[in-house]
Amino acid sequence: MTAVQPRSGIEPRLALTIFAAALAVRLVNILLLPDGAAGHFLDDSHGYWDEAAILNDRGWLYWWDSTLGALPERRPPLYMYFLAVSRALFGPSLAMAAVLQAAVDAGSCVLIGLLAARIDTTTARWSGALAAVWPALVIHSALIVSDSLFLFLFLLAIALGLRAADTGRAGHAAAAGLAFGFAVITRNVIQFLYPVAILALVFALWRRGIRRALVSAFVFAIAAALLPGTIIQRNIADFDTPALTSQTGAHILNWVLPEIRYLADGTPPSASRAEHNRILEERLASRPEADGPATSFTLDRMMRDIAGEQMRELPFDAYLRAWLVGAITNLVAPPVISDPRVRALPKPSFAETAGDGARDRIERYLDKSGGAYLSSLLFGLAFAALAGAAQIWGAACLLRTRPWIALAALALVAYVLAVTGPVTGPKYRLPAEPALIVFAAAGLADLSRRLKLWRGRGRT
Repeated sequence: MTAVQPRSGIEPRLALTIFAAALAVRLVNILLLPDGAAGHFLDDSHGYWDEAAILNDRGWLYWWDSTLGALPERRPPLYMYFLAVSRALFGPSLAMAAVLQAAVDAGSCVLIGLLAARIDTTTARWSGALAAVWPALVIHSALIVSDSLFLFLFLLAIALGLRAADTGRAGHAAAAGLAFGFAVITRNVIQFLYPVAILALVFALWRRGIRRALVSAFVFAIAAALLPGTIIQRNIADFDTPALTSQTGAHILNWVLPEIRYLADGTPPSASRAEHNRILEERLASRPEADGPATSFTLDRMMRDIAGEQMRELPFDAYLRAWLVGAITNLVAPPVISDPRVRALPKPSFAETAGDGARDRIERYLDKSGGAYLSSLLFGLAFAALAGAAQIWGAACLLRTRPWIALAALALVAYVLAVTGPVTGPKYRLPAEPALIVFAAAGLADLSRRLKLWRGRGRT
C-alpha cells in the first residue's frame, strides 16, 4: 500500500488573515462605487441579472425544463442561480450580490495562497497578500459578471486535483471533477482543458500504479462531465445541438471576426457588425415559416454560418496578427479600465477606434480620451509595468527552482490568451490571473531574500 504524501497547505491563521484582508478591501471598494447598475454592470450583466429574476419568478426548474418556456439565451447557468440566491435572500440589491461575490473572491485569494504554498511559505504569503489587493480581482468582484464565481471554482478544482495527485484517492479525484464541472457551467472558457486535466492526473499517478492512475482519471472524467453533460443532453433533446451555450455564434460574429477583418482590410469593427447584422436579418426574413420560431440556438447556428463564410475569405496572416495583438493587449491591459468609475469618464470606444495599425489606433484612442481618463489609464499602466517586471522575474526564478510549476502556469496563461484571441479586455485575462499573481509573488519573494542577504552582509 502506497503511503499518502503530506498535505501541502498554509496555516489556518494565514488563511484567515488573507480572507479577512481580501474581504475588507472588496467591501471598501463596494462602498465607494455608485449605486445601482452604474456601479455594478458590465457587458452581459443585464442579461444575467434579468434571467436570475426569471428563475425566481417562474421557478428554478425553468432553465432546465423547456416546457416551462425559454430564456432569451442559453448561458452557462450556475452564475444565474448564484444571483437568484442573492435576489431570494436580499431582493434586487446589486450591492448585496456584490458582497456575496466579495466573500467568494476572498476565498479565491486563500486558494491562490494555498496553491503557492507548493513553492514555499514565503511565496504563499506574498501570493495571498497580492491577491487580496490585486486590482483585477477587486474590481471584477464588484461587477455582476460570472468571473469571480468561476475563478473560485476553477482554483478549487486545481487544488483538489493536486490533492488527488498527492493521494491517488478516487474520492479526491471525484471532488476535483465536480469542481471542474461546476466551473465549466459557470464560464465555459476552460472546457478544452478537460482532456488535459485527465492526462495530467494519469501522468501524476502513473508511477504509483497503472490501475490507480486510470481509476482516478476515470472517476475525475465522469465527475467533471456530469453537470456539463446534463446540459448538453437537454440541448440535444430540446434544440438538436450538442452545444453547451448559444453564445458562440454571437461571440465570433460580433467580436472575433470584426477584429480580424480590421487587420485584414481596415474595415472598422462597427461597420463589420452592421454588415453582419444586415446579413443575419435577411436570412431570418427568408427563413421558412414551417421551421417554426427561431430559438437562441437557431440564431447561434446562423451567426456561426455567416462568420464561417466571412472568415474563409480572410488571409491567414490576419489571423496571426489578430491573435498576437490580442495577446499583447490582454497581457498589458490595466484592470482599471473595467472600473465603473473610470468607465464613466469621457472616452471613446477602443473597439470602434480606427487607425493605420495597432500603434496608430492606440494613439488616436488616447488623443480622443479625456484628461481624467488618461490619468487613470496611465496609473493603471504604471502598475501593470511594475507587476509585469515582477512577473517576468518570478517566472524566471520558478523556471530554475520549480520548473514543472512554472511551465504549468505559463501553459495556463498561453491557453487563456489562445482561446481569448483578438477579444480584449482585463475581464478576459482573469482565468490566467492567479498564475500571474504567483509569478509576481515569486519575484517579490526572491527580491526580499536578496535584500535580507544584502543587509546581512552589510552588518558583517
